[in-house]
Amino acid sequence: MGKKRLTRILVLLFCLVLCIGSILARNIRPFAQEQAEPMQADLEWLEEIRKIMSEGTSPYMAIPWSEQKPCEQYPYADWDGGTYVSSGQKIGEEKTGEYLGSAIAYGRESLDALSQTKNIRYIRHEKKAELYRIHEISERFAVAVRLEGEQKYYVYAREDYVPETLGDFVEDSNLKEYLEISVEFECGNNPEETYRGDIADALWDILLSQKEVKSQKKPHHSVFVSDEEVGDIVFSAAILYELTRWGHITFYVSEHGYIGINGPLLNPEYIFPVGENAAEEFLEYIYANCKKIEEK
Repeated sequence: MGKKRLTRILVLLFCLVLCIGSILARNIRPFAQEQAEPMQADLEWLEEIRKIMSEGTSPYMAIPWSEQKPCEQYPYADWDGGTYVSSGQKIGEEKTGEYLGSAIAYGRESLDALSQTKNIRYIRHEKKAELYRIHEISERFAVAVRLEGEQKYYVYAREDYVPETLGDFVEDSNLKEYLEISVEFECGNNPEETYRGDIADALWDILLSQKEVKSQKKPHHSVFVSDEEVGDIVFSAAILYELTRWGHITFYVSEHGYIGINGPLLNPEYIFPVGENAAEEFLEYIYANCKKIEEK
């Protein structure tokens, strides 16, 4: 076999490995009805996959249909020209508003859960669903979904949501009401530097007040800026946000003045250029007003 042909084969194999890896790493992705891919309901599913792989079993084995929660069995609903994806989070009826309409929620059950082949067969399942507005949340961002036969409401976020500005994101997601700043966070170029303090006012006054800055995201989650332009992360925190299953979103500030926030699906990440001056002012506030936690 010639060297060039061998090289091409190796490159193809490498690309195949990357493809499989991207499928396993992805949290939730809408799928086409005719072109089935392994469904991944949430991060718990990914943990199950990692466990399966460590045991030497097929990485394509999904959680059995009967063991999935309703919002995992039917994680997708098409409405108003877009696809809404379950965040896995329940929401109380008292936080739901007007009825928006009905839709068909859908998901897929694997017929080859124990198969050692990646050519898995699926059955598509559908269920009627009612969509409701979430209190002071834009339906462009997320809605409450009640599946037929269920009393619970679940948060479904619009998969292709991309805000035009930081102000749009703050308003559409109603951060003021649903956000609760955690007291511990990492700060500085050393990722092991952890601080504790009240940063809520600084976060709102210095960073989130810049409502006119444009989002650096395009539809379907591609990014306008490179990692080099964003620079190193100098602040990161897990911020409590009850519309996610895990109860928080990740917020960061970069050395070149970008802030990054993720939404109810934990992916995508929304990036906004607030400026290096704002980033420096925010860090100065932390160093002056927050306490560094010493390692024991």
